[in-house]
Amino acid sequence: MRREFDACDGTPIDKLKAICRGYVMFSREEPALFRLILAAKSDTHWTDEVTAASSQSYGVLSEVCAQFEPPEDYPKLLEKMIWSLAHGWATLEHSAPGFDENGNGWNELNAILDAIHLTPKETGHPVG
Repeated sequence: MRREFDACDGTPIDKLKAICRGYVMFSREEPALFRLILAAKSDTHWTDEVTAASSQSYGVLSEVCAQFEPPEDYPKLLEKMIWSLAHGWATLEHSAPGFDENGNGWNELNAILDAIHLTPKETGHPVG
């Protein structure tokens, strides 16, 4: 996620697309680690390195989502929604044969993000 975030010089929505792409790319590049992390119980004791990487990834998500107006009464909802979208996409690529049968995955994932009406704090105007 950090690699894609750092490479993106675009708008807040571009950065959102970049971190989602980074999450999915991690699941493709490290499929065994992706499955292991998700199969672990919540009380699993991870190494300091894994804990730091996890915190850094969530920090990137939080940083990007902070660029948008949060839904009223639910300040962390956008983070959860974007994490769920990226995670769901990555999981379906691994577990649902033919999920991306047309090879349009990035276009479709970007279209979903474009369809979500988000308001960047800098403009005050909805995107999507």
